[in-house]
Amino acid sequence: MKKHSLLSILLFLLLATSALADGYSDFAAGQEHFKNKDYSSAIELFVASLSDPAFAGREQAMMAIAESHFEAGNPYLAAFYFSRILSEFPAGSFESSARERKGVCEALIKEKASSRKKLLGLQGYEKARKYASRGKYEQALVLLQRVVQKYPSSDLVPKALYYLGYYSELYGSPVAATRFYMRLFEEFPESYLVDNALYRAGRLQYNAGNKQDAERIFSQAYVAHNGDATPKCLFWWGKLLEEKNPADALKIYTFTAERYDHTYSGHKSREKLNQLGYDAEIVTYGMDRASLDSGVSKANKLHRQGKYNGAIKLVESKLTDAIYDGNVEDHPVLLWELSYPKGFWDHVKYYSNLHSIDPYLTLALIREESRFNPNARSRSWAKGLMQIIPSTGRILCKANKISYTSTKLYDAETNIRLGTYYLADLLSRFDGNVVFALAGYNGGPVRVSRWKKEFYNGDDDDFIIKIPIRETREYVQKVLGSYYEYKRLYGEPE
Repeated sequence: MKKHSLLSILLFLLLATSALADGYSDFAAGQEHFKNKDYSSAIELFVASLSDPAFAGREQAMMAIAESHFEAGNPYLAAFYFSRILSEFPAGSFESSARERKGVCEALIKEKASSRKKLLGLQGYEKARKYASRGKYEQALVLLQRVVQKYPSSDLVPKALYYLGYYSELYGSPVAATRFYMRLFEEFPESYLVDNALYRAGRLQYNAGNKQDAERIFSQAYVAHNGDATPKCLFWWGKLLEEKNPADALKIYTFTAERYDHTYSGHKSREKLNQLGYDAEIVTYGMDRASLDSGVSKANKLHRQGKYNGAIKLVESKLTDAIYDGNVEDHPVLLWELSYPKGFWDHVKYYSNLHSIDPYLTLALIREESRFNPNARSRSWAKGLMQIIPSTGRILCKANKISYTSTKLYDAETNIRLGTYYLADLLSRFDGNVVFALAGYNGGPVRVSRWKKEFYNGDDDDFIIKIPIRETREYVQKVLGSYYEYKRLYGEPE
């Protein structure tokens, strides 16, 4: 047997002792790096400690590795090591903590996956909207359907369904559009988009001659999300019921007139009630001006200074909210006067009377065109209170023997003079029909003449809902709504 020298034995014992100490020293060094948030170095040292078979802190080291990965933002590796602890040390001292921390990691992993899906869904949705803005509706429809199919839990799905309906309309597919709008209603009845979806779907079916389906769709607005299209749906529900069941139509008109007082459809419902021989009482405005809330004092000051557009901006949302919340009576009459001002009244009254126009119709048109801002300018370069485009302005100036300059359209009196002249011409052209004249003011008289030949049947409501240009269709209703409000608020012109 080979004999070992005393020196070799001592060297062996020294190396063994050194190896024994490596696991502990690596672990201790790893803890220092962890404290200093140097997680990468900490992980290396904790892993190194596991290579020492004599190291008795393996469970603790694995826990430290898992926590280091977690703090470094890697829940995947953290979960892996927490799982190893549970597998290798099922009754260990860190079993409970490892199980809890593993659950946290899995929740984070799930959240990250969900966030990635949301990001991908958002990218697809935004890309679809860009395609549609360039008129590429087919590509937009493909991408939106992918969003709905691949990310069904995304909060983008209601928007995607709405725009699937809208772009299907623009693409010339009313059947598909109706299907998407109704799916939005059925799956997301509380979405803020539902009331408009129901109105658009009902309108599509009405225009296609499917009155029974239109009636059914419009009626759903009674139980769906309450929004600005809700009273429109209810009014048309009543109108479609009127022929076969006047008693039920009366109930719907009454509800719409009372619940959505001060809206265009509320005014129209009251008008229908009167036509049916029912005296529809007009509810008086809220508290008198003496109880004015100090919160609108700024609007009142702007109004007195002739800055009507600023005053409208400050109070309009209050009144809109009040209408849809059902607490109109809590708002003083002065708020309505601030929102529906008799701005530039002397000029409005003089030139309206000169052309045999109701001054309140002129006020309503100015309100919806420019909110009484004499310096307003649109994207199409329409200018001034009544938004006259330069080419039309030149013609109107010539007819009124005024030398034309583009800046004259910003002069309040000149703009009102030209605008009322043009409105009077449209009223004359369309035999005094206000609906046609307003549609012509916005969409052009040539179009209106064509629409009149194509689908006018003597019913103005029917004509409005069939106007193919959305902006013009909504414009007519907005101006008429303001017109009704002016007459109601101020009575007969002075």
